[in-house]
Amino acid sequence: MTTDLPAPAGPAQAERAIDKGGRIMVGGQRMKLGKRNVGKQVAVVIEDGCFHIMYGAEELAVRQCKTTGPLAGIKTTSKSQNPEPRPPKAP
Repeated sequence: MTTDLPAPAGPAQAERAIDKGGRIMVGGQRMKLGKRNVGKQVAVVIEDGCFHIMYGAEELAVRQCKTTGPLAGIKTTSKSQNPEPRPPKAP
């Protein structure tokens, strides 16, 4: 009897937009990437205790993960990518 096992999950990934100060935040950790990268949509690959910040095929930076707990609760998209409409103000 054979059972199909699910494929092992790959490294965790998140997408972020670099803010006007040249920073992103992932898992409660703020990372400065420089003002030359402002506005870029980057992919953050989380593996081996490091954040690999990718812009397309280019690796912009590698930062050590300073979070001691599990990173399971990381949002995969940023607020700037999926803005929610604000309710109208009451008169």
